Amino acid sequence: MCKMGGWVLRIEDFSKDKINIIKKDGVFVVKACAGSGKTCVVAAKISSLLKEWISPNRGIAAISFTNVAWQEIEDKLKKDFGADSGLYYPHFIGTIDSFIDKYLLLPFGHLVLNCENRPEIIMNWEPEIRGKLECKKSGCKLSNLSYDINGNSFGFG
Repeated sequence: MCKMGGWVLRIEDFSKDKINIIKKDGVFVVKACAGSGKTCVVAAKISSLLKEWISPNRGIAAISFTNVAWQEIEDKLKKDFGADSGLYYPHFIGTIDSFIDKYLLLPFGHLVLNCENRPEIIMNWEPEIRGKLECKKSGCKLSNLSYDINGNSFGFG
C-alpha cells in the first residue's frame, strides 16, 4: 500500500498496468512521466519481493539517476510498507554512480588501473594546477584536463 494524497492505496486499487509491473518477474526498467506513480509502484514491487526473499547472497538492485528518486523509494518502503530491515546487503537502492563506485570501481578499479592500491573517491576536488592561468588564457576549462594515476595533469586543450 502507498499513501497518496492522505489516503491509503491498496495493491488492488492500482491500475492494471501498475499491477502488471508489481507482479512482473525478472529484470526490467520502469520508465514513465513525472507524477505517474513510478515511485509508489517500484516501492510496492520491492516490498513484495522482500517479503518472499530467501537468498542470502543475491539481492534486489533499485538503481536511479538521482538521489531524490532513490531516497523517495526508500522512504516509501519504510513508511508505507514497513520494510526497514530488507534495505541493506545483499540489496541495493541508490544511484547508478553509487552502484558503480561501491560494486565496481572501489573493489576492482586497481585491477583496471593496474595499480597496487584501491582507488579512493575524493569529492569536490579541485587540483592545484601550475597551468591554471595558461588554461584560463586559452579558454579551456578544468574539466578539459585529465590526470594519470599519479595525479600528473595532461591534455590542455
